[in-house]
Amino acid sequence: MSTAWVYLAELTAYDLDTQAVRVLRYSSGSGFRTGGTDTPAHTEYDAVIEQAVELSRHAFSPGTTEGQTRVGFGDLVLLNPDGDLDPILRYAIDGREVIVRRAPVGSTSLADFVTVFRGTADRVEYSTTRITVKLRDRQAALALPLQANTYAGTNVLPAGLEGVPGDLQGKRKPLVFGAVTNLELPCVNTARLIYQAHDGALASVDGVYDRGISLAVSGTYATLGDLLDDAQAPAAGTCKVFLDGGYVRLGSSPVGQITADVTQGAPGDRSAAALFEAILTRMGVAPADIRAADLAALEAQQPAPLGAAFTDTVTAADAVDVIANTVGAWWGVTADGTYRIARLRRPTGDVVHTFTADDLIGPPRSISTADVARGMPAWAVTVRYAKNETVQADVAFGVSDARRGELAEQWREVRVEDPTVQTAHALATTLTYDTAFRTEADARREAERRLRLRGLRRHRFDITVLFDEDTAALDIGDVVGLRHPRFGLTVTGDDVGQKFVVLGVEPDAQTGRVTLTLWGNSFTTYNLVTHLGDFLGTDLGDFLVTDSR
Repeated sequence: MSTAWVYLAELTAYDLDTQAVRVLRYSSGSGFRTGGTDTPAHTEYDAVIEQAVELSRHAFSPGTTEGQTRVGFGDLVLLNPDGDLDPILRYAIDGREVIVRRAPVGSTSLADFVTVFRGTADRVEYSTTRITVKLRDRQAALALPLQANTYAGTNVLPAGLEGVPGDLQGKRKPLVFGAVTNLELPCVNTARLIYQAHDGALASVDGVYDRGISLAVSGTYATLGDLLDDAQAPAAGTCKVFLDGGYVRLGSSPVGQITADVTQGAPGDRSAAALFEAILTRMGVAPADIRAADLAALEAQQPAPLGAAFTDTVTAADAVDVIANTVGAWWGVTADGTYRIARLRRPTGDVVHTFTADDLIGPPRSISTADVARGMPAWAVTVRYAKNETVQADVAFGVSDARRGELAEQWREVRVEDPTVQTAHALATTLTYDTAFRTEADARREAERRLRLRGLRRHRFDITVLFDEDTAALDIGDVVGLRHPRFGLTVTGDDVGQKFVVLGVEPDAQTGRVTLTLWGNSFTTYNLVTHLGDFLGTDLGDFLVTDSR
């Protein structure tokens, strides 16, 4: 049977009268009082919650298997028919932390409660009977621009590195993560011909180009003062670099666009896991709020160095999408406010829970995914890599034909194919991915992996089950088993059933139900487990030994 829940809400508020911060505490049901060993002890939670937030979580947009994690939630609604909560008008709640906890009815200690929401209040709306707190989850913090620093436009030439009002004032400074190619550099000092590639320290400047012609890097500057010292200006036709500030100084006036190949970060700090952590850290996320196990797993699965440059008003979420999409990962924020990233893989490993036909409310529903290909297998995968940050058709006379061709294209790409997929699936599709990979070898490995993942039909099932303590503990990325007499969901000799990865969780506390979106392999009803291993029938009618026991 479904579990009856009690909810607690804690709203951090600023008292405009006393100019002090306090915590407002509310409860559903008949109220709650903390125990003597709780912190805080013997504290009342007023029984005013009519509707507590429940997070709907999807690894990607609902029904899809690629893109950004999506989190949806309702409002926190407090009953106020007698006006007892009217004093809340004297509090500033917007932008301050909101925590919602849940436990089975009858729980007596805060230790019994689990966090189901940790985020911030957006705004508060009032009626004569209710107060509605509009909420924002922690993922909203990444909807802000990744780069907050802009050029001040305060140069008094020949001094300064901030541009002047007529050129760079108000424009965002460039940011580089990992290694990038042919990045256009803004001129931050027109008198001294100083350009900037990155708002921070660089590991190296690997090439500087004037309208496509390579300029010799004749040296480096040790200090900012040396960079600005005209006595240490580079010779004509060459340049020098100041790595700590991401600056390049030319020895003579350019004839066209100045671009550069640059690298940021140490060799071990350019992987998808490292860049995910770096972007979140830049946005003020504490390391403790990033799941370390996810970073370690992703690093082990895909340690390839990446590179991406971000300018203008790119949000942190957009930047994380670039990194996650490169390696086929989902990312987002859990109910307790922890940031996660994990690669989408076929469902393997330990099953955290198995659902049988008796557990389901209604039959399982096989639904096409909402991806572009609508769940059809792919027979070819193209991975684009080594992005050319500045496409140039007009280059100098001395540029070689090979170099001209490179500069005219934004991407290099690799393509892998399996024509046998077309034999089985006449509507098999082709998939193309833009990535931050730098080398052909890394791009090819990812293309091959995605073809293995996408090259056979994988089913999406939506199931509805009771919302109890077991199902409340499920989260996206978990592997579950599904046993049912239909649709090939019974594995002979194994009580687990077919394995699926959870891609969506939509709880409904009012009805006591939760809908799960599951994604996994497509097998026939001939699946069986023997002492030789797991034999799984594929869509092609073959039997594969997938695992030895």
